[in-house]
Amino acid sequence: MLFMWVKILSSIDQRNKLLQTVSLAVDIEIRNLGDLLNDLVVLRDSFNEIVTEAQLVAKKCKIGEHFHSKRVSNHLRHFDEEAKDHCFETLEEKFKVNMFLLIMHNTTI
Repeated sequence: MLFMWVKILSSIDQRNKLLQTVSLAVDIEIRNLGDLLNDLVVLRDSFNEIVTEAQLVAKKCKIGEHFHSKRVSNHLRHFDEEAKDHCFETLEEKFKVNMFLLIMHNTTI
């Protein structure tokens, strides 16, 4: 997750430094904000590449590179109850939906 935040925050930081310069015109600032939004959309769509890079870095640092699972509690549900938690096929898919896409959505709003 740290690798993902580094990519997001470095993109925001680059645009922030450009926006803080005094001599920029409004149209250039608007274009920079549009470029930032495009960068975040590209990051959102490149989840698999980010995970692959993070796994390579983790392997070089000799850190565990797999998603850890928690014990799933079994709850007796009645036939008319809705499932509150969706069963994901892999832990990577669960991380992508519950963390990555949520963070990307909140940063692009």
